[in-house]
Amino acid sequence: MRTQSSLSGVEIAATIESFDEAEWNRCFPGELEDWAYYRATEQAGVEGFQFRYYGLRDEGRLIAAVPGFVTEYRLETTVQGSLKTVLAGLSRMLPRLMILRMASLGSPVAETCHLGFAPEVPLDHRPEVTARLIDAFEHDAALNRRSFLVVKDALTDDPNWQPALTGRYSRMPGLPIAWLPIDFADTAQYLEGLSRATRKDVRRKLKGRSEVRVEFRRDVTDLLPQITALYEQARARSDLQFESLPPAWFTTVLDAAGPRGGCFLYWVGEYLAGFNLVLFDGQRFIDKFVGLDGALGPKHNLYVVSWITNVEFCLERGIPLYQSGQAEYGPKRRLGSRFTSHWIWFRHKNGFANRVLRLASRILRFDRHDAEMAAVLQADAR
Repeated sequence: MRTQSSLSGVEIAATIESFDEAEWNRCFPGELEDWAYYRATEQAGVEGFQFRYYGLRDEGRLIAAVPGFVTEYRLETTVQGSLKTVLAGLSRMLPRLMILRMASLGSPVAETCHLGFAPEVPLDHRPEVTARLIDAFEHDAALNRRSFLVVKDALTDDPNWQPALTGRYSRMPGLPIAWLPIDFADTAQYLEGLSRATRKDVRRKLKGRSEVRVEFRRDVTDLLPQITALYEQARARSDLQFESLPPAWFTTVLDAAGPRGGCFLYWVGEYLAGFNLVLFDGQRFIDKFVGLDGALGPKHNLYVVSWITNVEFCLERGIPLYQSGQAEYGPKRRLGSRFTSHWIWFRHKNGFANRVLRLASRILRFDRHDAEMAAVLQADAR
């Protein structure tokens, strides 16, 4: 469904199919999470989310775009530790206060809010264009009776967000993205660049690697029940549970990715002990989702085995950057990762609720409950 906003030149849609694939991707050159990725996510269905897409046209040409979504946001969803239990109890007793009608820019299945521009849009005009997209987003949120407005995972070094949001929205740190530059000749040189303790630990954990059979596939339809079970195990172990991916998501996304996607399978005997869905091209490798068996994973050191498998894959194909995503910040730091930070920008249309949320954000922010993430943010700030 496509709607034309009352804002001049703005297009608002409930499906990415309202935009031509080529025109959308032209605003996001080289992006692995492209038109086909978002369309596959729509087709799979993610319960509890309605997707939105915002575009700006000039004489009919799409010159800027950003995805979004609406959902009912429970405050305990992205909180860790004992506070999660407290907030969950409050949500049951006071649902109207603790469950927010949320509209957001960004995506529940992307680690960065993808803000794209056509190549001809001058750099110095892009903050103004961003502001027009935000106006369209706010207009759409009002039509959908959404009072809690969010920009999820806006890159801190993106020069376009801050001028458009400062003074209108508050912010708190989001989850950083981990990435590893593949600037070494082989795994031996990579290991030499790590600390002595980490190098020793990795080598020890790789000694039993022969007990694990690694298979790479582009089609995992026949293994979907096992993959779903591993995904649900991983999700149950995490306090940060924003979205729940349906089984069809894994096969639909892989089908849409074609030669730019695949799944590593980790077998112990005849048992599927882990999987790792990945996206890649000649420039970047994204470790998108990993699921490891709670017992066999630690026993066979599958985290380290999968990490080195990914490093080797990048080396074999000459891919210069390995993006390993959010969470697990301690191991990723020790394995040589660098980090890119995000802001979560937010505001509530109700002035009192907005003040309460600004105060609450000091307690709810992720780094207050994750010491490893706090260390990453402190290092990034220096």
